[in-house]
Amino acid sequence: LIDIEDIKKIATALKKFVFKAKGRVVFVVQQFIPYENILNEKYRKMRRTEPEKVVEAAEAVAKILPIQVYCRTLEFGTKQV
Repeated sequence: LIDIEDIKKIATALKKFVFKAKGRVVFVVQQFIPYENILNEKYRKMRRTEPEKVVEAAEAVAKILPIQVYCRTLEFGTKQV
């Protein structure tokens, strides 16, 4: 769907807003999991994101943003990185 470089760009863009936040700010990288009720057939046929790639993306974000970063997968559950 989106690659790690895209996620890093998003984190970099959000960095300037994090310091202005008045509450708790977290970033969650979540695994894509296809299921039969997805409207777009293209996404129904895609494979789910490898859990290691989700963790890698979350670790990359944690190096950019000074906030709590989590990864969420079926295999590992939700974990802070």
